[in-house]
Amino acid sequence: RDFRRINASLGLAAGDNLLCKVAEVIKSATRNNDVICRYAGDCFALMLPELTSDGLEVVQQKLQKQISAIQVPYAEGPASLAATWAAAQYPSDGSSDLELFRTLSQRIEAGKR
Repeated sequence: RDFRRINASLGLAAGDNLLCKVAEVIKSATRNNDVICRYAGDCFALMLPELTSDGLEVVQQKLQKQISAIQVPYAEGPASLAATWAAAQYPSDGSSDLELFRTLSQRIEAGKR
């Protein structure tokens, strides 16, 4: 969250460095058969095949803990990095990639509010 503020306060290079740290955390918390991609600036998407809802919750909690451990070095003092989470499952949340993406996009926007 707040990467516009991070980039404005600390510069694009610092923002990129933090995004690289987030990518490292995601990679360390996922399996070899999971797919990770970055899109739309500070957004990441993960495809986690054959993962149950309970397994998804475990992964999300693990990622949240590790991402919040990343400190943003603001001039007024360090702050923990935060993230907004959303998930969509096939086929219960959509039977096509477009339906799944729409569901996910709606849930992300709701999570940001």
